Amino acid sequence: MTDYYAILGVSQSATESEIRTAMREKTPEAQQDPDKFAILMDAFDTLKDPQKRAEYDTKRSSSPSLEQGRGQGMGSAAGGALVVAGACPVCNTLAPADEGFCSECGYLLTSHIGSPILGGGGGSPLPKLIEESGRELVLRVGESIVGREGADVALPHPTISRRHARFIVSGGNYVTLEDLGSTNGTKVAGQPLPAGSQKALTNGQAIQFGSVKLTIQIPNVPQPERRSLGAKDPGRAPIAALSGSVSGARLESPSGSHTLKAAVTTVGRKAGNDIVISTDSFVSGSHAKLVFESGRYSVIDIGSTNGTRLNGRKLTANVPEALASGDTIQFGQTAFTFKV
Repeated sequence: MTDYYAILGVSQSATESEIRTAMREKTPEAQQDPDKFAILMDAFDTLKDPQKRAEYDTKRSSSPSLEQGRGQGMGSAAGGALVVAGACPVCNTLAPADEGFCSECGYLLTSHIGSPILGGGGGSPLPKLIEESGRELVLRVGESIVGREGADVALPHPTISRRHARFIVSGGNYVTLEDLGSTNGTKVAGQPLPAGSQKALTNGQAIQFGSVKLTIQIPNVPQPERRSLGAKDPGRAPIAALSGSVSGARLESPSGSHTLKAAVTTVGRKAGNDIVISTDSFVSGSHAKLVFESGRYSVIDIGSTNGTRLNGRKLTANVPEALASGDTIQFGQTAFTFKV
């Protein structure tokens, strides 16, 4: 029977944290030898799981001998499950697929082996963070948490909180950043980002988490050819865009009219939004956004406290809803009419 404790270099009383640390330390050398790395992953897969570890210890105590390698009759991990090695989409380092971290760059691996690599496979390029060292951290579509350990974007630095901030990437590579109440704060283009507020980012902006400085790179994703949505949705046909603006697109209310941008228009209670609703306490600091892409506008609630309604129907956070001229949009308790 193979001695998994000896392979990882830990004692039989080792904690889960010590086992994970040993795995990180041994991965860089072991990954040069596929067989050795497979053995190491077998050991890690078994010892990190309390149930598998208990079963292994029982068998180990009754085994007359302990083997040190697969060449000596070593089989798969306990329970018949064999962990498969995969490549980190950031630095291509081999890593245990089920562990979820890259031992080299710390990137959280969330895709199963065999699934498309983030930003690759012929799909649209994804936004990424560039560290001062040149290391690149890819952001997935949806939410990516920034933190010191166990995060989607792992930044192992003492000034980084465990859950420091989060990025949200939506269609067309629209990226927002929110500080999650970190100890040492977040800055965008040198300006502090208040905890709980979301800020839309642009390509090339400098971002600082604690003392860690990065630059965000947001690829320009080509939009598909504009076309009619068909007879089932005649009111949501494409809107012509000329010279970087959209003709006549606006939000109207009894208090005035707000012209919409040709890309993204942000809505919220705090200054800095394109449309500021400072008189409604039910509107969040960063409440929603209106996005123009593929020839039409959509409205997206970005996780507001009191929600956004389209023609009376409450929207699901971070899910775009197409707009037609005449639609009523309500942010908190403040209603507007979308007009083209």
